[in-house]
Amino acid sequence: MVLELPYENQKFYEIEMCGLKRKLPLRKVSEDTYIASNHALVLGCDIEFTRKVGKKLAEKIRESGTDPQALLSAEAKSLPLVYEVGKNLDHIEIAIARKSKKTYMEEPIGITVKSITTDKEQKLVLDKITQDKIKGKKVCLIDDVVSSGKTMDSLEKLTHLFKGKVVCRAAIWLEGKEYSKELIHLGELPLFKKK
Repeated sequence: MVLELPYENQKFYEIEMCGLKRKLPLRKVSEDTYIASNHALVLGCDIEFTRKVGKKLAEKIRESGTDPQALLSAEAKSLPLVYEVGKNLDHIEIAIARKSKKTYMEEPIGITVKSITTDKEQKLVLDKITQDKIKGKKVCLIDDVVSSGKTMDSLEKLTHLFKGKVVCRAAIWLEGKEYSKELIHLGELPLFKKK
């Protein structure tokens, strides 16, 4: 497991997952750090990839024996993945934390988060309908990539606010070496450091 590689002006990082090969462009996220960006694969942009990894991630969640009743994720990149995982877990509840308060929301409650791919703090907001999907339930937190774990930690706080129990955390990739909690994942992505 290689969690950090030198950045030497390379343009792409090649991955192989679920029998598929893809090239991920490297993108700068800080003065000396680059990530392999999966934006071309998620958000439904690569349907074949989303279907295959959604099915495989659902299998791994099922094998974990945690038996979640709901999936909770943050918008937006993970939406197609969460849909596929939910479909493959026999259509369990899906709850999505929005990144801002919307005028139509009833009783919105939010918390603040700053992840590796955002340059400023964001909100994660649940409205009453979404709160009820996780209230008192066994919840699997899900994201496309977990790096620092700040988004996962925020989703966990939201789950606890509504008396839900986090039974597992899942992602396509674990990125870098900062996150230390148990995570069901399909692969690792290194961080690229400029020397």
